[in-house]
Amino acid sequence: MNKIRIVILLIFLFILGAVLTVQGVSDIIKINGYVPDFNYDSMTDVKKGSFVQGYVNNIIDCYASETTTETTLGIETSSKTSEEYFLMPLINEADSDKELFVTISASNIDDRKTLYAVCDDTWEYLDGNTDIDFTEMYIVARVKKIDDDLMPLLIEWLVSAEFYANASEAEQHVIPYEFVVYRNLNAPYISLIVGLVIIAAFAVAGVIVYKKTRPTYPAAEAGSYSPSPSASPAETSENAVAASAGGFAETGRPAPMPVPDIPQPLQPDEFFARPEKKPAPAEEKEPPKPEPQTQTQAPAFVPGDMDGLDTSALNTDGLEYYDTAEENDGYAEYEFSNDGDFADADADSIELSD
Repeated sequence: MNKIRIVILLIFLFILGAVLTVQGVSDIIKINGYVPDFNYDSMTDVKKGSFVQGYVNNIIDCYASETTTETTLGIETSSKTSEEYFLMPLINEADSDKELFVTISASNIDDRKTLYAVCDDTWEYLDGNTDIDFTEMYIVARVKKIDDDLMPLLIEWLVSAEFYANASEAEQHVIPYEFVVYRNLNAPYISLIVGLVIIAAFAVAGVIVYKKTRPTYPAAEAGSYSPSPSASPAETSENAVAASAGGFAETGRPAPMPVPDIPQPLQPDEFFARPEKKPAPAEEKEPPKPEPQTQTQAPAFVPGDMDGLDTSALNTDGLEYYDTAEENDGYAEYEFSNDGDFADADADSIELSD
């Protein structure tokens, strides 16, 4: 629960510091730039958040005020006016034909007294006294959108004072902004410095909280571990007696268990052994083919000479040959030589028997 509150507080500090820093930088840029003067420049184009400056020469009246009241048991004990709203006519060459009014809000007591003095001088001048010395008041003001509950009061005052006949006509002559008196021109610089200080405090607090809340881990022991011999039975009994007496005795680390030697193979396993590097086999060259040689004469065939095989059956000298057609069983005009070869015959003379 405390961590959550701390985180919420840190986030709030960061947001506050960021807002003050951004606001300070923005106000410094605006104040050091061109600030419109409501005595000369038109106020119809003013925007919320900008700054205006000028002399307050005329105040018609204080038409509203904000009062803080303190009560005890339902009885009012004290009241304090925290802010008052004054109606100022815009009298300049740019807005003179439009007859515009704007609200000036002041919270400082001295500023309010000065604005009341300007209001008295204005009505005295309107009553015909032209020889009065007007109270001078120069202001730098921030432009703010008028509060929703102030606009009806302003319109009601203008109608009741018979400046305008009705509310719709009065609304056409009222600028829906209020000029908040900016008393200290160094306020933007102060806001910037305060914002930076808060952001720095947020960063420092965040680092401190982080270091205190992050988990800590025991430091690892450095160096090699050498096993110590196991404690003797006498030392063990002394430690037990000391513990039972209410004291604490430091005990040594337990002796490590001996690890049996694991026999290692004389030769590494073939599967895990690193393969030996062998030279690549030489590329076998194909032997050259023999060149073909021309045969001048066919080898003589010698019957019976085939490496010991019996080739006597291949001898054709004992075969019978027929010289006539009757002897050839229906075939005519075949002539055979005595050596078993066909003789030349006329192909047209060949006749086939039925």
